[in-house]
Parts: sequence; structure tokens; C-alpha cells
Amino acid sequence: MGKAVRGTFICAMFCLLPQLFPVVFAAADPILVVANPSLKTQLNKEDLKEIFLGNKTMVDSRRVIPVDQARTSKLRKEFYQFLVGKSPVEMNVYWAEQIFSGKARIPSVVPDDQAVIQYVSSNSDAIGYVSRSADTKNVTVLMLLQ
Repeated sequence: MGKAVRGTFICAMFCLLPQLFPVVFAAADPILVVANPSLKTQLNKEDLKEIFLGNKTMVDSRRVIPVDQARTSKLRKEFYQFLVGKSPVEMNVYWAEQIFSGKARIPSVVPDDQAVIQYVSSNSDAIGYVSRSADTKNVTVLMLLQ
């Protein structure tokens, strides 16, 4: 019985360790921040962070609508870890608090790079993120995160 308990404890620690102590890292693969071509603006990392946390909805007197990738997306995990230093679990808690308090609205969610490109290219106020390999000919690349 002692070995079974110890084995369960070790397994639990390896499963929980990434959630308890998220690693702060640079994005593994470069991430492109994209916008509708009509959104002509310069953004810095802090602006981007505030947009995707729902704290900033206007840029240059113009509304900005962020779009997220699927919750299970590796790219989404890397994007938020790089941008705000939060894991997916921490982001879920953050959004629950924001929605409950009425302070912010959660970004729209689409499944993948192609859906982000389609959403952003068809919505003049949209901003999103895609992998470097995505076809960005119909959108404007605002920033490269790496």
C-alpha cells in the first residue's frame, strides 16, 4: 500500500506541477498578431495585453474586437503565457471574475488560424493572433511575438 500511495502522489505532483508553477517563457514559435487591413495603427505589447484582457476597447478612437483561438489550442496557451504570464487555468479564473463583475466581455473564440484570418478579414474592427505559418495575405500583421 505504501508504494501505491507514493506512486499516486508522484503522478499527482507531475500532473499538477505545471499548473502550480507555470513556466515563464518566450513563445515557442513566433506568433503573429493580425488585424483587418482597415485598422491602421501601431500597437505595443502593453496595448495588446490590455486589448486581450478586455481593459482596452478603443485604439485611435476606433473600437477594437479581439478574437481568440480555441480553448484547447496550443497557440492560445503560448499567446497568453507570453503576453500576460498566465496559464489557461488562470485565464479561465480571470475571465470568470471579469464576466461576473461586468468589467469586461470575453473575446469571441474561433477554432484555428484559418478561422481567425477569416474573422479578422471580414470584420473591420477585429484583431487576433495566428501561427507564423498562417496565410496572412488578407490581413495586416501588426506584431510578431517571439
